[in-house]
This record gives sequence, C-alpha cells and structure tokens, in this order.
Amino acid sequence: MDRPLSALLHDFQPEWRALPWPVAWDTVFGRSAPLVLEIGFGNGDFLVDQAERHPDRNHVGIEIAWGSVSRLLRRLEDRALTNVRVLSGDGVFLLERLFAPRSLDAVFLNHSDPWPKERHHGRRVVQPRFLERVAERLAPGGELTIATDHAEYADWIAERLEAQERLVSRTGSTRVHEVPGRRTTRYEAKARAAGLPIHFFLYRLAEDAPALPASPPEVPVMPHVVLEGPLPDTVLPTETVHTGTHQGETVVTKFAGEYRRDDGTRLVDVIVKEGAFQQHFGILVAP
Repeated sequence: MDRPLSALLHDFQPEWRALPWPVAWDTVFGRSAPLVLEIGFGNGDFLVDQAERHPDRNHVGIEIAWGSVSRLLRRLEDRALTNVRVLSGDGVFLLERLFAPRSLDAVFLNHSDPWPKERHHGRRVVQPRFLERVAERLAPGGELTIATDHAEYADWIAERLEAQERLVSRTGSTRVHEVPGRRTTRYEAKARAAGLPIHFFLYRLAEDAPALPASPPEVPVMPHVVLEGPLPDTVLPTETVHTGTHQGETVVTKFAGEYRRDDGTRLVDVIVKEGAFQQHFGILVAP
C-alpha cells in the first residue's frame, strides 16, 4: 500500500523554514557527499536519472509547482531513492538562503520558463544576480549546466554568461547542442522531434573567481512590542498596504484584515512579500 503523502514529505522534504540558514545538508542527508542542485525539476525525469546514476552524491531538487513535487515524491518512494531531498518554493530565493558559499558541486537549470513576452523578461531565472549567486555557491571546480529549447531565451542566456567573469565555459564555446553521456529526457526528446535544437550552456567556476562576500549575520529573534494606552476600537493601520525597501529588496506589507476574539484580543492578518519570498501570518494584539 502506498504510504500517505505526509509520510513522504517527512522523508524527502526537509522543513527548511525551521532550520538554520544556510542548511547543514550533510546532517539532512545523514552523510557527507558531493552536493548537487537542480532548480525547477519539472516532471522529475532528470533528477531521478541523476540520483540513480550517481548514488554517491546528495541531490536536492527545487520546484515551485506542488503537483510536480507530489508526483516526484511518489517516484522517489517507488524507486527507493534515499539520496534526494525536495524543496518547494522559488528556486532563486532558496539558492540564496539555503546553500552556503562553495558548497555545491553542480547546479542544473533545465528548460526554465522562457517568459517569451518582452514585458515578462524580468521573471526569467537567468539574470546577472542569479549567475553571481551560482558562482558564489559553487565549490572549486563546480559546474553549472543550463538547457533550453527556446532560441530567443538561449540568446538571452548567452549574452548574460558572456557578460560575467566568475563562470567560464567548459567547452571553449558559449553553447553546444549535444552533451556526451547526457540521457535525453522525455521533454527533450519531444522538442527534438518537433525540430527544435537543444541549447546547452556548460560552465564551471573560474579558478580566479573573485573572493566571496561576507556571510549575512543570523536573523535575531523578533522581540514583542509593548504599546501603552487603551486598546482602540480598531488596530488595523489606516495604510493597509505599505511598500518599502530592505537590503536592496522591495518589501510589500499588506494588512488584510482584523478579527476580534472572545477573550478581548485582536488578530491582524498580515501578508509580507520580500522579493520572491512571501509569508502569511497573524499579529496578536493583547492587553
């Protein structure tokens, strides 16, 4: 009988929100091994193949689509793969927060959304900041592999790789159309059958890559706030949406509603969006 999804989540999806950042992945896996990351694993073909072909590595997959996550959990259970952990969330955010500098032996980005409309190009994963973060987190000799079947997006990727210096080509050219030893996924086979070439970008960390920036300090425990005076009829701010900046990120705070409780306290419903990371929580106001 198939185990419930909750049990699979316990086995394969670490509760990263409750762990210290960056995550101690050797502890999560229960062993020390080369760490490999795939951002946006989609149907999971590539991640499962890598895990089966490289049992000596610890594999982490990130995917924002819950349906893809749940299907992969079943496949990992069916194939008895213990060297994979799955994260659900925004790939760039999790790369920045959960992985220590010089900790990744390889990063794969396979067929991320090309966002073909020009007004959406800012949503593309491959941006200068993304390449900087990959370079900071790759171990010496670590490799980055990017694949796409979208020709215009491939040109975009090429321009951004050629404009930076921390990552250098492993092949001597910006892109190639074949990778010896790479197993073709169902998605890639379908693209080739439609006459679309696959563009591969094979890069590694440069030996003379600039020094890393200092690691950010641990976030301190948030203290309670004590307000003086009588509890007003409403504690909901008159400005229900506030936009500001913090460490270069745009932060949007929305006060979505206020609820009166039987014990006289109030609960304020709050949504905070910081870049790609969104939190939804309540603020309890009690006399």
